[in-house]
Amino acid sequence: MRSLAALVCEHLYGLGFKAGEPRGMRLPVLRETRMPAVLCELGPVDHVAQHAGELADALALAVRAWVENGPDQPP
Repeated sequence: MRSLAALVCEHLYGLGFKAGEPRGMRLPVLRETRMPAVLCELGPVDHVAQHAGELADALALAVRAWVENGPDQPP
C-alpha cells in the first residue's frame, strides 16, 4: 500500500494540500480491512470543500496510476 499512498501524496501536493511522506500506521480502520486502504488527513474543511472536484480527480488519477503500474510496483 505504500506505493498507493505515495501516489496519493504526489497527486494531492499539486493541489496545495500538505503532502508529507507516507508512513505505515497500525490504526484499526487500516488493520481491519483486507482491501487496500490509505488514510488521508486533508486539512481545513473550507479548503477541502473549495477543491472537492479537483481532489476527487487527483485521487482517481492516483488510484488509476497505482492499478496500471501494478500495486506492488513503486510509483
